[in-house]
Amino acid sequence: MENNQNTFIAPKLTGSRFDDHSIPVDLLENFAVLQDLIFDIAKDIYLEQNPERQRVPKGFTDDVYLKLVDVDPGSAIAKFILASTIGLSSGLFPKNIEYFEQAKDKLIQFVEQSEKKEITPEFKDKYKFYFNRLGKNLLENEELILNPNSTSQYKSAINITTRKQIILSSNNNREYSSSITINALVHELDQDKKTFGITFGETKLQNIPCGDFFHEILSAFVEFKNNALISIKATGIYNSNDKLVKIDEIESANILDPLDVSVRLKNLSELKDGWYHGEGKGLNSENLKKFENAFSSFYDSHLPLPAIFPTIDGHIQLEWSINQSEISLEVNTDDFTAEYFASDINSDDFEEVHLSSLLQEHAWETINKDISLKMIKV
Repeated sequence: MENNQNTFIAPKLTGSRFDDHSIPVDLLENFAVLQDLIFDIAKDIYLEQNPERQRVPKGFTDDVYLKLVDVDPGSAIAKFILASTIGLSSGLFPKNIEYFEQAKDKLIQFVEQSEKKEITPEFKDKYKFYFNRLGKNLLENEELILNPNSTSQYKSAINITTRKQIILSSNNNREYSSSITINALVHELDQDKKTFGITFGETKLQNIPCGDFFHEILSAFVEFKNNALISIKATGIYNSNDKLVKIDEIESANILDPLDVSVRLKNLSELKDGWYHGEGKGLNSENLKKFENAFSSFYDSHLPLPAIFPTIDGHIQLEWSINQSEISLEVNTDDFTAEYFASDINSDDFEEVHLSSLLQEHAWETINKDISLKMIKV
């Protein structure tokens, strides 16, 4: 039976992923971890307040659970009630509900300690262990706020910073975990042990378990000399200096197209001023991300991918070679205007179209239509 009268806890998720008042599915596991942590704290509170007892009552947590009943706007606010599978007749509600309420309040206090950088011994190491999973999938500038209605400046916000502080404050922890997605080369593979090594940037990691993705990793290894990249989503283990030291729990692994737009734009975003023999303006990474989102949303995925090049003045140019046509798209990454050019190598035919904004779908409709026609032209 549910406690329909009161919301037990209503964490608030902030960040661009929650602007539409929804919650990505990969973040839902945070609430299962949150439930387990609150219940663990509740058990300890019960035993502290009932010293004559050696253990909590049967069914103290087994038949209780948090139930998501609504997602309110305000980024995304997940409203949970405390529910029981055995109902009021068991005596669990309302008799023992006070321990769960106290546990929730205690957890809020613990996270506030990390915000204030004043973590006390009362915040036990076994509670801190939960934060290896709680908040693991949060991105930069995202927060899971446990007490959003607090009038204090401290609202018990779990984010990359507070989570790291909590985990590393444990006496047994000098490392912390985080969900990562990296694009890498597979430079080695041990087929007997089912482990592999990767290279990305200046980093090399070895002895990574293949998990369920041996065949994808094997394909990337075979194509290593051709610089075939593999995109890996996994749990990364970092040391206290934020250096990635290990990868485990691979969630997905996919071979990337050599012309993958996301990878290419990320590489271009790392160019600094003077990248071309002392000349060449660095590219604006935020604007490249906006362009990537527009390309992903509006470019027809059935059409061939373009090669992408930086321009000396800090913009980008996309190029396609399709049948007898050479196509280029010169993109101004400041205002997202563009010039579309297409020429026929066997004739003097030449097209030029000005596009007022690549952030609008209608501009891409022009591009998609013209490229599609050139693909069927013989």
